[in-house]
Amino acid sequence: MYTLQIHYFQAFYDVAENVKNTKESMRLRTLLQDLESVHDKLQENTTCLPLTPSLEVNGIEVKTCSYFPSNTLPLKISFRTLENTIVPAIFKVGEMICIVLTR
Repeated sequence: MYTLQIHYFQAFYDVAENVKNTKESMRLRTLLQDLESVHDKLQENTTCLPLTPSLEVNGIEVKTCSYFPSNTLPLKISFRTLENTIVPAIFKVGEMICIVLTR
């Protein structure tokens, strides 16, 4: 499972870099398109969130995802769990952190 988490971490890193390198007017579209691919992979191979191993995710609610308009453009990702609940998370490339926002 650890190898799978590294794979997804790299995928989110690539998405974030792609969003940063895209013209501002196209960033949200780029984000949503790139996250669709990650969503499809998550449906095939579920994984646990790194900071909350008890939460297994099997997809992303792509339409609710966005980014924060700051220098590093952190991604706001809405994961879907096996229980069909939504877990928001932030992925920030500059400091290589992933924060799971719990209720």
